Amino acid sequence: MKVNGYVYLKRFGHPHSTRGYVAEHRLVVEMFIGRYLNPKESVHHINSITWDNRIENLFLFPTHAEHKTFENKVRQHGFTRPIIRQINERFKNYERQKREIPQRAQSIGFI
Repeated sequence: MKVNGYVYLKRFGHPHSTRGYVAEHRLVVEMFIGRYLNPKESVHHINSITWDNRIENLFLFPTHAEHKTFENKVRQHGFTRPIIRQINERFKNYERQKREIPQRAQSIGFI
């Protein structure tokens, strides 16, 4: 199911589902980090394509406020060196942890 460009999947047992649905980008990040996301945590689509839920396109922020601050900086100044460094560091972490995804997914019952 798509709502405003975001993909939602049926997950009735998920602790943060809304009417049994959870945003796919949140599920992808949960699977990657091996835990459920806190409702205050916010997931950003780096390329701004909301249906592109590849882990390398997702960036987790601790709060919605931090996510909005980041987006405002990008809108005002473009992708500056510090922002690019932050994204590149995310990619490095992704590559380091990519091999652990199946173990993490299994530990929280995704597979």
